[in-house]
Amino acid sequence: PSLAAFAADREATVAEKKKALAAFFPAVDVTANQGLLSGGNQRSASSLSLQLTETFFDSGISILNYDSSALRKQISELSYQNARDLLALSVAQQFARYSLNQNLLEVQQAQFDTVKKQHTTIEALYRQGVKTRKDFLRFTTELRRNEIELVSARTAIERSRVEIKRLMGWDHGAPMPTQFKAIAVDVKSVEKIPQQAPDISGHFQYRIAKLQSELFGNDVSVASRKFWPQLFLTAGANYVEDDYLRVGRGIDGFSGSNWNILATVKWNLMDWGIRRRDIQVASARKIQQERQIRDSLNTFAAENEKLLLGLQQIHANFKLSQELLDLETKTYEFLRVEYQNGKVSYLDLIVGLRDLLSAKVKLFTSYFELQELLFQFRYHEGRLYETFQEA
Repeated sequence: PSLAAFAADREATVAEKKKALAAFFPAVDVTANQGLLSGGNQRSASSLSLQLTETFFDSGISILNYDSSALRKQISELSYQNARDLLALSVAQQFARYSLNQNLLEVQQAQFDTVKKQHTTIEALYRQGVKTRKDFLRFTTELRRNEIELVSARTAIERSRVEIKRLMGWDHGAPMPTQFKAIAVDVKSVEKIPQQAPDISGHFQYRIAKLQSELFGNDVSVASRKFWPQLFLTAGANYVEDDYLRVGRGIDGFSGSNWNILATVKWNLMDWGIRRRDIQVASARKIQQERQIRDSLNTFAAENEKLLLGLQQIHANFKLSQELLDLETKTYEFLRVEYQNGKVSYLDLIVGLRDLLSAKVKLFTSYFELQELLFQFRYHEGRLYETFQEA
């Protein structure tokens, strides 16, 4: 649905181009009259005329109008493609967040199950008098903390589903999957990242800006040509049939035809500065629009450069988080064995478990942030939609 407006605008510009092209062809008009004539005897009268006109030259304004309509059609098509890629980017990034939340939910669920199992053991030992009440209460607190985080993880998934539904324009009355298949973590897919910022000279926004600059130039030219003397070369042909509705009019009914070729020179000697101000307005708007375009392109170029920096940073974080997870996994296994042997306290075990969870969260977070940036990189290249189709 978000593309509907762009699709409608694209259809409108196609019609405008055809309309501008039609201005080069002859126009045919049919006129029919029926009424009363006064004179010696009041009588009814009717006439039918057919007129053909063609403008051969109008100082090039029709050519400029056609060129502008063609530019608007190209701009509309590129705007549609840009909107389509932006929508694809939003859906892809939101699905990456959904996948992140799905993976975090699995981690939280495993964490909760581990703490619950330990809590059950501690509770049994507490009932037997082996463990103190302090141990039991602190493990109960840790269990409740993990339960709260588990509920938050489930809520985050539901929010992601709602956002995906909004972006895709899902019909509120249609059934929607309760769960999407999340993106699996594939370490090999992000081992290498682009080392140079994408070339955005061929991006939709840059191509649109170039066409818009030409369009504004045409507006100034049209306003300028209206200020000059205008020469019109027209040709026309007429056929008139008089009183064509009268029954039995005989051979005395009037009919005739004529043709004409006219050269018309139109030069406004004084209009209180209207045409001159039209040129000033068109020129000022051209400057205004071009500066706005330049500013937006500068912003886009800056985002392009920062995108590469972000990719490099998140990629480095992802590599470090892999090492961190490996270390925290080994540390927790060591603490768990030592705790069972009575060599470390429950607090050390809980801290080790929290650190392990934190390492997993860092790994998944950095991975899916990296995926989002890679999607954005493809968008800056102007290849995101094609990349999805190729996949």
